[in-house]
Amino acid sequence: MAQSKRSFSQARLERDLDDRIVPKGTYRDALNISIDTSEDANVGVIENLKGNELIANQNITGLSSSSNPNAKVIGSYAHPEGNRIYYFVTGDKSDGIFEHNLKDNTIKTIIIDSSDFIASSPTKVTLPTFAFSDAVVVGTVTKDGTIGVSATLGIPFSLTPDFGASVSTNTTRVIQVQVTVPSGYSNTGKFVTGTVTATQAAIAAPVVNILDCTDITANSVTLNAEYTNDSAGVTAIGFYYTTNTGGSSTVTNFTNEHVIRSLSGRSANLSSGAPLWTDPFDGVAASDLTVKDKDGTTITSSQYDYQNLLGPQPNTIYFKSNLGTVDQVHAKLPITVSQTSTGTTVTNALTAAQVQSSGTNATVTPITSPFSKAITGLSAGTTYAVVAYATNSAGTTLSSIKYFTTVASSIRRVPSNKLYVLPVAIGTDTAANQPHAAIGTSGQAGNTATDNYFLNQAARHFNGETMSKNPGYGPLAKTSNSAGGDIFFTIISGGTGDGVYSNIPNMTNGSTTDVTDGDHTFTNPTSQQNSFRDTHASFSFVGPATPQILQNSVGNFDQPWSAHVIDVSEESSGFYAMTVSRSGYTSNTTQFKIGTVSNAAFTSTFTANFAKTGTGAVPFLAAGRNGSHEFNVPSGSGTAHNVANAGGFVIGPMEAGFKGAVIISFANTVGANATGSDSIASSGISFTSFPSFDASKLDVSISGKTVGVDYDYYIFDSAPVNFGTNPGILIECAPSVLNSSTTAVTHTVNITYNY
Repeated sequence: MAQSKRSFSQARLERDLDDRIVPKGTYRDALNISIDTSEDANVGVIENLKGNELIANQNITGLSSSSNPNAKVIGSYAHPEGNRIYYFVTGDKSDGIFEHNLKDNTIKTIIIDSSDFIASSPTKVTLPTFAFSDAVVVGTVTKDGTIGVSATLGIPFSLTPDFGASVSTNTTRVIQVQVTVPSGYSNTGKFVTGTVTATQAAIAAPVVNILDCTDITANSVTLNAEYTNDSAGVTAIGFYYTTNTGGSSTVTNFTNEHVIRSLSGRSANLSSGAPLWTDPFDGVAASDLTVKDKDGTTITSSQYDYQNLLGPQPNTIYFKSNLGTVDQVHAKLPITVSQTSTGTTVTNALTAAQVQSSGTNATVTPITSPFSKAITGLSAGTTYAVVAYATNSAGTTLSSIKYFTTVASSIRRVPSNKLYVLPVAIGTDTAANQPHAAIGTSGQAGNTATDNYFLNQAARHFNGETMSKNPGYGPLAKTSNSAGGDIFFTIISGGTGDGVYSNIPNMTNGSTTDVTDGDHTFTNPTSQQNSFRDTHASFSFVGPATPQILQNSVGNFDQPWSAHVIDVSEESSGFYAMTVSRSGYTSNTTQFKIGTVSNAAFTSTFTANFAKTGTGAVPFLAAGRNGSHEFNVPSGSGTAHNVANAGGFVIGPMEAGFKGAVIISFANTVGANATGSDSIASSGISFTSFPSFDASKLDVSISGKTVGVDYDYYIFDSAPVNFGTNPGILIECAPSVLNSSTTAVTHTVNITYNY
C-alpha cells in the first residue's frame, strides 16, 4: 500500500476546507497532541500527549486540595518497565512521594511528611535520645594502674588518666568515661559522659617465663624470657646462669620436646613450622606424651587429644573442655609437650634458688617483655642451667630452669695434611753479609764456585740473624742488599691437627745432595758450618723464570721452621706463582713479586687488636729470644728483628685470586730476660707460656669481614713462629678478596680471650 507522509513541523489549523482538500502542513483538529517534542522520541510526528486527563480518586493526603492546600507537583519520574510514574508533591500541610499505577489507574503513597495527620496516615517516627546508661560501660584497672574501658554501644574513652601506681590492697577506682553516641539517635555524633567503678588488684610478685635458648655455639648463647601481663611495676629483669654442677633436685630432661606459646582456640600445631612441617611426635601415641604447664604441673592425658591430621598439616594437640575455659588454658602457657620415653632423670639437678645463689647475674635493660641477653665466654660442650627473673616491690620471681648445652669444641685447627708458606723476617745486613752475587766485586773474583769462602759468605747471608730466627711475619719479599730484595719463607703443615708445635713434622730430610743456587754448585755442603739442605717439599713455578731455592738450617736442620731463600738478583722481574708439594699433603700455591710489574698487585696488612673478658691479663704480641730463635724482638744485641721493622703482618703483594698466610702469636705474661749472648738487653721480654691456654675460649675475627668467605683462620696452642712456647693465629686469605678489590688495605684482627 502507498504511504502518505506529511510533516507538521510548521503546521496550522484548517477547519474551513473539506477534509479531502486540506493542504499539506495543515490539520483539521488537534486535541492533546505534540509535534515539536515527543515522549517517544519521534520529533516532527503528531502524537497524543499522555497524562493530561484528570485521574479520579485523588482525594488522598498530600494530593487533595482539602487535605493539603496549595499542593503541587514539583517533579516526576517515569518507570515504563513497571508501568508507573512517581510524583514529588509539596503543600501547606505535607510533602510526599506518590506512585501512579498506569495499569489500574491508582495512586499509592510511598512516603509522607505531614504536620496534620489523619488516622489513615503513617505515624511520624521520633528518634530516641542516647543516655550514658545505654552504653553499658565496663571499666578495668590493671595491677600497675592502667585503665581499660569497653562499651556495648558507642565508642568509650576514659577521661581519667591511668593511675600509674600499684596498690598494696585491692582498691576501688572511679573512672570518668566519655561515650560517642552511635547512629539512630537524636543526639547521634555527640558525647555523653558518666562514671564507672573498677577494682585495682593489689600488686603481686611478677610472673616470669623462661623461653628457649637460641644461637647456641661452643662459647656463647642467647637467653630469652618474658614476664606476663599479670606482672606490675617491674623494676629489674635478667638471668642467672651456671654450669650444671649438681644440686638437690630431681628433674627429667627430654631429648625432644615442643613448647606451645599460643593456641588457636584450644588447639596447637606440633611442628617446627612451614614449610618444614616436621612433627617431633609423628607416630607417637598419646600415652607416650608428657604435657606440662608453665608451672611444671602435669596435664593429664584425659584433658587433651593428640590428633594426627591428613595432608601436609602437622599433628595437633587439642585441649578438652574439662581443662577449663580458653582463658584458663591461656593462663597455663607456655605448655611443654615431651615424649615420655626419651626422658632422662637427673637426681642431682639444680633448683632455681641454687642457680640464683651460685650463678652469674646477667641483668637486662631496658625493662620490656619479652627480653633477651647474649652470653659469651662459655665453655664448649658444657651443660648450663639458667633461670630468668623479674623484680617489683612485691618481690623477685624466678622462672623454671632451662638447660642448654654448648656446642662441642669446634676450634678451627690447621688441616693436618695441608702445606702453608709463611714469610720469614730479616734484619738489616752488615757489610760482611753481602749477597753472594756481589762477591766478585769485593776482591774475590778469583775464587771458584767450590771455594769455601764463597760458600761461607753465601751461607752467612742466609743464616741465623737474617732468616731462621724470625719466621711468621712480614711480606715474602724482603728489603735486602740484593737487587729488588730476596724472598724468604718457611713451610709448615698442620701435623696431627691438634695445634701443638711438637706434632708438626719437619719439611727437611738431611740429605747431603749437592745444592745449586743457579750459578754455582756446592758439593757435599755438610762439611760447612752453616749447611744447606734440600727439602721433602718440592717446588714448581709459573713465571718469567724458574728460581733456585736455597735452604738454611742453623745447626739442627730437621726442624719445622727451617727457612728457604730465593736470590732475586739473578731473577727476571715479574709475578711468580710458587706451588709447594709433598707426598701425602695438599699442595699450596702462593705468589711473590720480583722487580717492577705492570699488573695490579694486592696487599693485605694486619693489625692485632687484643682484648679479653673475665679475670685475666689482656693478651699481647709475643716477643723473645732464646739464643737460637727469636720473634718480634724489639731490641737487644744485633739488629732489631721485630714486626714493625719487617713491615708488619703482611700478605702480598700478589695478583688477584692468589692466597698467602701469616701467623700472629701472643702471650699474656711477661717472662724474665733470657740468658746468653742473644739475651734481650732492655725489653724484659722473653719467650713465655700462656698459662692454661684454652683454644675454645679464643674469639677471632677481622673487622667487617666474614670468616670462611673473605678469609680463614686457624688456632695453634703453640705456634711454630715461637717454636712451641706461645699460642698463635694463622690467617690465610687472598688479598684481592679480603680487600674487596682495593690494592692495599690494613685490616684489624680482633683476638679476644674469654677467661
